[in-house]
Amino acid sequence: MKIIMLGEIVGRAGIQGIKEIFLPYKQKAKPDLVIANAEGTTNGYGLGSQHAMQLFKYGLDVLTGGEKIFFKPDMQEFVTHKDRVLRPANLPEAAPGKGVKYIDAAGKRVMICNLIGLSDFSQTHANNPYSLAKNLMEKSQDCAVKIISYHASTTAEKLTMGFMLDGQATIVAGTHCKALSADARILEKGTAYITDLGLCGAFDSVGGFDPAPEIEKYIKALPIRSQESFSDIRIQGIEVDTDDDGEPISIATLNLRKEDV
Repeated sequence: MKIIMLGEIVGRAGIQGIKEIFLPYKQKAKPDLVIANAEGTTNGYGLGSQHAMQLFKYGLDVLTGGEKIFFKPDMQEFVTHKDRVLRPANLPEAAPGKGVKYIDAAGKRVMICNLIGLSDFSQTHANNPYSLAKNLMEKSQDCAVKIISYHASTTAEKLTMGFMLDGQATIVAGTHCKALSADARILEKGTAYITDLGLCGAFDSVGGFDPAPEIEKYIKALPIRSQESFSDIRIQGIEVDTDDDGEPISIATLNLRKEDV
């Protein structure tokens, strides 16, 4: 089984990258499952329902989001009838939508869970993601493949999750920092791990945004509006292959430009 997980899709450049870079790559790679963080798709802040549908048409199977998932009001209703968009599973129970999805792919039962960390997200009021992840591993023993997408600010949170679930989860992949990390590997007990999946969008940017306004924000300490960047569009993430039992046998990072496909 081949699984691709993509970093955060940021703005129009991210959508352009999915269409012009990932779609041709997907036709060659032929993955069985594609998961992407999409909470920055709509102008860099949130995911609108129309953009979610567009990404599904471009071949993405499941979309995840973190603290920005409900920044666009229409997503609050959308997630109640489209379970292919996952909000963090450890949000309060009353939050709309779901954070866990069970699907069948390549003849295997797959569990996908989206979690959010506890550092720097004061407005999310999230529950403990580690307790929830451990419980899910026990409840999902009938699944050959178990995937954790962990949206967290600190490397310590993500590494802790990876080592805690080593040998239980198939993949633990971090998001949020929008900088592709250089530590993709299979851990000692068999879990494919990466601290951050990077981004889909402008590489020469500050998290997908034009550097000039971001510099001005720090220099002047003013609430200056961010501007989307289109400089050096890339598709970043990981590609994981599993054996017939769903155990990871390889993990490779993706850092694709248009000329690569």
